[in-house]
Amino acid sequence: MGEERGVAPVLLINAETMRAISLILVILLGGLLIRCETEEMKSKIEADYFPMAENSQWKYLRKLFSNDDPATLSWSDTTINLLKGDTTIEDLDYKKVVDPHGSLVKVLRKEDGKYYGRNHELYGGFSKEYLFLDDNATLNTTWRHYKNDSTNVTEYTVKSLNSSRTFNNIEYQSVMEIEVNYYYQDGEEYVLNYSTLHYYANGIGEIYAYYPYPSLMFGDLDISLLKFTPHE
Repeated sequence: MGEERGVAPVLLINAETMRAISLILVILLGGLLIRCETEEMKSKIEADYFPMAENSQWKYLRKLFSNDDPATLSWSDTTINLLKGDTTIEDLDYKKVVDPHGSLVKVLRKEDGKYYGRNHELYGGFSKEYLFLDDNATLNTTWRHYKNDSTNVTEYTVKSLNSSRTFNNIEYQSVMEIEVNYYYQDGEEYVLNYSTLHYYANGIGEIYAYYPYPSLMFGDLDISLLKFTPHE
């Protein structure tokens, strides 16, 4: 008798079963693509460290501490910054930042994740444009702004990312800390005059700023966010 050979089992699938399997695969693949697209869109809109929507409002607590004794509070008050209206300077479009009385404080604009500003100065003029924040900056990123024919330099450095900070009993996540150093020219060298700190929370804006003497004549200024009111 000849040797019997084993026959491999054959999985028989009819046309209806094949169509059902194909449909399931299409649904699973579609769901995967949607999730990937959603994650991609989320990553694109994740970074927004200074919301620029019209009528966005920030209420701050300001505290000035004595120059002679940093632990002594000289005075405190509250103020509001409001994004209200637009203006054009040197063919660039800006949002206006106004105080509670409607007086112009500064103007801001955003381009490719970078935030630029101009301070409103005496006699209705504006400072040169400066970069003060970058959504896409990495840790220890540094940039500089030269003023007064380069006799003064402002240097910005990202000191921390994705940290948490608490001010006025409110905890903020995804915080970027920026140290700003102010230099003046002495001969061929630049000498550090003072340093300030600025904290920005993703989706909220600036939550804290610290201006030590001698940035102000009378002491150290501490500014912290009390409430952020977003508007579309």
